[in-house]
Amino acid sequence: MIKIERFNLALISLSCLLPLFLVTGPFLPDLLITLMGILFFFGLIYFKNLNYLNNFFFKYSLIICSYLIITSLLSSNILLSFESTLPFIRLIFLVLVFNYLLNIKSNFIKFFSISCISIFVFILIDSIFQKIFGVNFFLSAINVNQISSVFGNERILGSYISRILPIIIGFLILLNINKKKKLYYILIIFFISLLIILFSGERTALINFISLFFFIILFNIYNLRNIFLKLLIPFIILISLIALIDDKVRSRLITTTISELKFNDSWSFLPDHHRLHYISAILIFKDNFIIGSGPKLFRELCKDEKYYVKADDIYNKDNYVINKSPFLNKKKIINSKGQLKYLDEDRMRFDELNGCSTHPHHTHIQILTETGLVGYFLFLSTICLIIFYIFKTKNNTVTSFDFNLLMLSTILLNFTPFAPSGNFFNNWLSIVYFLPIALISFNKNIFKVNL
Repeated sequence: MIKIERFNLALISLSCLLPLFLVTGPFLPDLLITLMGILFFFGLIYFKNLNYLNNFFFKYSLIICSYLIITSLLSSNILLSFESTLPFIRLIFLVLVFNYLLNIKSNFIKFFSISCISIFVFILIDSIFQKIFGVNFFLSAINVNQISSVFGNERILGSYISRILPIIIGFLILLNINKKKKLYYILIIFFISLLIILFSGERTALINFISLFFFIILFNIYNLRNIFLKLLIPFIILISLIALIDDKVRSRLITTTISELKFNDSWSFLPDHHRLHYISAILIFKDNFIIGSGPKLFRELCKDEKYYVKADDIYNKDNYVINKSPFLNKKKIINSKGQLKYLDEDRMRFDELNGCSTHPHHTHIQILTETGLVGYFLFLSTICLIIFYIFKTKNNTVTSFDFNLLMLSTILLNFTPFAPSGNFFNNWLSIVYFLPIALISFNKNIFKVNL
């Protein structure tokens, strides 16, 4: 009994380090969940509890992992592809470890929620400090007019806030305190998160925040619908005022967006660079539509002449130059008609635009391209299964259902097809993707946190 308690304590301690390690970069959280998976697996062997793996989730996960390994074996660069597929098993064990801890009636949910909330609040305060004084608590300066807090040169502050915020709200709902206090905490954190996302200048993060706002209204999570509806106009006014007053925010959210979506009088629903990524990815998919090209292979195949897409291939270059007197920031060119024209500074990157990158910047397109229709079917099936099981818990306590709904909102925001995204197989991002899945539990008895 003592040994199993020590085993559980070790798992809880390691798990509670995850929120802290997530803000340090990809190495430490990746190392941590790997250690957790190894400890958990050998613990099950030592305590002769391998029957714990005899469940639908583990078997289904093995099917997905096996398929990914097969796609890597059949890819044009096996070793490179294996860099993404072989470590995927650690994410499966992350989910298994969390559900094990959630269902042994330990204090895991209490300690993990405290850890998450503490780190999240610290990031909010540190970000505000950096915005006001130009440096954060660690004397890290603002990165190219965008606050980044502890993330430094990595412009992921807004992404972190928008992806972790639903989890934090879920933990706040679990707190065993006065409901009025809970509402104050939720609204304060929600408001400050909006400010930080705006000052971070990350447009996808703002889309995620707005989507979460309406998701809460739609499902009336924790009876917040009426309050959030009253906040709708004030939030719109706040966003508009900040965009008008703060030049940096306006430049990033409005000016840059317009310049990417519009060339002269031509508009597009997609930024030019993302559109090129998508076209290149679709060309690769057409030749590998059943099982895909293999995880992490887009970065290699996009260089192939067959799939390499340049701006010249889809845009008429003559439309993106202006026929005015030259200035110091103009680039002289001769167009296809032999006419002398000058390339605007905002258009100088036109000659360098192409569809090649480390990934297609769209989760659904990446999964289709690198794992094919079979992989995409498994991906959509997983999302559908999660939705099914969450709504199956509707008869549990209201708190547990609201918590699971917030985890679902995180999952849907992470995998939205309506906004650009990061690399699905990126170490740090994949942990963030799987965290809400790991926190979903169907044991209503654990949904109570006493502080």
